[in-house]
Amino acid sequence: MGKIFPTLYVDGVVNPSSFYRLFYNCKNLKSTIPEELFDGVTYVKQWGFFSTFESSGVTGVIPAGLFADIKREHRQYAFMYTFYGCTGLTGIGGPLWAGLYGAPGTGEFKYTFYGCSGLTGPIPNGLFGTFDGPPASQMFMSTFHGCTNLTGPIPEDLFAGIKGAPANGMFWETFYNCKSLTGSIPEKLFAGISGTPASAMFWDTFCNCKSLTGQIPEKLFAGISGAPAGSMFNGTFRGCSGLTGSIPVGLFGVFDGAPADSMFDSTFHNCTGLTGSIPENLFAGISGSPAGSMFDSTFRGCVGLTGPIPAGLFAGISGSPARNMFAGTFGGCTGLTSIPENLFAGISGAAADGMFTEYATLNGGTFYGCTGLTGSSPKIDGKYLYEYWPDATGAQVSAMFYNCTGLTDYADIPALWK
Repeated sequence: MGKIFPTLYVDGVVNPSSFYRLFYNCKNLKSTIPEELFDGVTYVKQWGFFSTFESSGVTGVIPAGLFADIKREHRQYAFMYTFYGCTGLTGIGGPLWAGLYGAPGTGEFKYTFYGCSGLTGPIPNGLFGTFDGPPASQMFMSTFHGCTNLTGPIPEDLFAGIKGAPANGMFWETFYNCKSLTGSIPEKLFAGISGTPASAMFWDTFCNCKSLTGQIPEKLFAGISGAPAGSMFNGTFRGCSGLTGSIPVGLFGVFDGAPADSMFDSTFHNCTGLTGSIPENLFAGISGSPAGSMFDSTFRGCVGLTGPIPAGLFAGISGSPARNMFAGTFGGCTGLTSIPENLFAGISGAAADGMFTEYATLNGGTFYGCTGLTGSSPKIDGKYLYEYWPDATGAQVSAMFYNCTGLTDYADIPALWK
């Protein structure tokens, strides 16, 4: 190994640039990483191991003791991009940061294993050391993004010790496209997080983890309460086709405040295994004027959902339409059986682009392809939507009721709307 890797003479302290991009893009470095490579490194500052092995040719299993001598507090950006794009790595040998402790640092494990598609085996227990403190922004942003061969289950204590109010982007795309992760989502995975939502806090967290199974834990986000934040659950379970059972009534905690842009955009998009009816109080506490894309594609493609759409699902929302507010919300939900008359009763005012359709494509209508719907289409102030907005354009309502032929007024719905 000595002929390939240099002997790193250090004085125990990793300065911000010590291992910054040390082996970056060394594609001909076709070797395993020696366990003793960083022996003697006891302290790490911010940016310490930024992109150290990024896009290099290192192979094999990452040794469990690689950072074993570092027994200090967590640091911001310290392991950002460390193994980014190392497709030759085949496994994580065990806890890599067992000696770290304290509150997580901002972006500390951002993109750490991004694109390491060759990693197999489960995520080791205790991988990140010991946490004791509040969340930090982007702390696990895209950490395992694209680790398509990494298997489950996800350790229940992976983020144990993190406690406090949510931070922006804290679990943004953490397991994005980890399609081989198996087992159920641990109920206590985010147990220590409590407080007011932060923007993009669970953006695409489990997106395309299609091998995850079981029901979504009822208390997964139980500690979250307060005013909604932008994109807070954008795509959280999108493409998790292996998840089964009904959506828990209190899944998202307790909200109290006005809608935020993209707050539930694509949250359950293509979760084809979810069954049962949509809980009436799923979004309870959210009240105020519509926000852009607030329910864009929320349940789109959930073919297993059944029963009537709850009358009070959007009860607190009132005011003028916003762009893409209900674009594709229930698109393709063939098991839904009826629409409550007053589902959108609080909305009034001039029509907005994309309010009931995908503005860009004009084919992602709110009830697009909901072939199981019966009864009449919804009304506002006693008027059908197409009567309330008789001059609506295709950019606003196109294909809203596409193929909803079971509706009693389907013949009367203008062609533009279907």
